[in-house]
Amino acid sequence: MDRETILAALARWVEILTRRGDRDAVEGLFAERATIRRFEAGPATEPVEILEGWAAITEWVGRTREGMKFSFVKRSVRGTAPEIHVRYRLAFPDFKGGGRWRVWFDREGMIAEIEHHPDVLAARYTDPKVALAHLAKIRGRRT
Repeated sequence: MDRETILAALARWVEILTRRGDRDAVEGLFAERATIRRFEAGPATEPVEILEGWAAITEWVGRTREGMKFSFVKRSVRGTAPEIHVRYRLAFPDFKGGGRWRVWFDREGMIAEIEHHPDVLAARYTDPKVALAHLAKIRGRRT
């Protein structure tokens, strides 16, 4: 895969996150048995959630909160297919964050796997009570 094809696939992934549960878009970008491994912020070595297949991925992206905006940093894209490393950004009305994705493509150019690694929260969220309250807020839950 050339760089432009990789960038186009990453742009489609960001669109899918924004669309919040578009099954057709998921099927058009991900291999049928694709996996997303979601890690917590920090030096986690094991995923906290593993999503396998189109239905699980569609459900997970459907959890994206209204108003969240994802983007990726084009200049951060490293590697060549099948394995790509990229920084992402997340913006919400009262929160900005980011992290990194590791993305693997299959031979047909479909995404086979993503590891989702969020950055550690900004200093203002390091107080555990403040951080938990904020995370609950952006996830749409009460603490």
